Amino acid sequence: MPFIRRQFDGNAFDWDTVDLKATLHTALYVPDLINHDFFSDVNNEFTATGGYTPGGISLAARTVGWDLTTRQIRLLGGAQIQWNELTLNSIRYIVIRNATPVTAATQPLVSLIDFEQNEDVDGILSVAWDATGVGRLVLPA
Repeated sequence: MPFIRRQFDGNAFDWDTVDLKATLHTALYVPDLINHDFFSDVNNEFTATGGYTPGGISLAARTVGWDLTTRQIRLLGGAQIQWNELTLNSIRYIVIRNATPVTAATQPLVSLIDFEQNEDVDGILSVAWDATGVGRLVLPA
């Protein structure tokens, strides 16, 4: 996965200080977890409809945690994100990226959430992050 590789190849970023944004995408986007490195590689973001603004919503209050028992470094997602007054058909993916760099071609991808089927939303879409983190690195014993 490009995000993990970038964290160790000299292109790391500080998880809890950059502007991470989540965007909604249709099923027409075909994820490539090996070759899609930057937001410019991602397509089929929803356009402005109701409460959705293209470019995404920021993830606030993120932290990095350490669980000694499970030997996990945990990337905690912070507060729930929510889009209000949506009327969108065929949502399939949420893409999370580091939006701190100025252009889409330099904004590294961080994560992809696949709903595993197309979802229609008429109202509110909320994402509450798992208590053990958006991502975890497990260190060997």
